[in-house]
Amino acid sequence: MTSIQNKLTILYRIEPGCLGPNGDQHLDQFCALANTMVANNSALLNHIVTWVIEPRWDKTLPEMQFKLIRKSITHDQAATYLKAIGHELDSLESALVKAITAQVNQYLGY
Repeated sequence: MTSIQNKLTILYRIEPGCLGPNGDQHLDQFCALANTMVANNSALLNHIVTWVIEPRWDKTLPEMQFKLIRKSITHDQAATYLKAIGHELDSLESALVKAITAQVNQYLGY
């Protein structure tokens, strides 16, 4: 098992438009729910990844950011780290998008 100090932190920012035309009124609450959802989703490798879901109010900030041992790393470095411990970042990103999409649909009552 990976030591907690070696957990990869992935910050994922969600834009208000993902929640419809009034998404800006719901985004903070949705992100709080999404953080709970990802923390309880074993498909998202919570034993090696710490997820942080937050609103993307500032579009100059990237949609995703990565940290390892509190240092910012690039997407490629995160992919290399995960590959070294037997996982693929692309698969993880796909699982996250699928989980977030399902959460959005549930939140919006679809």
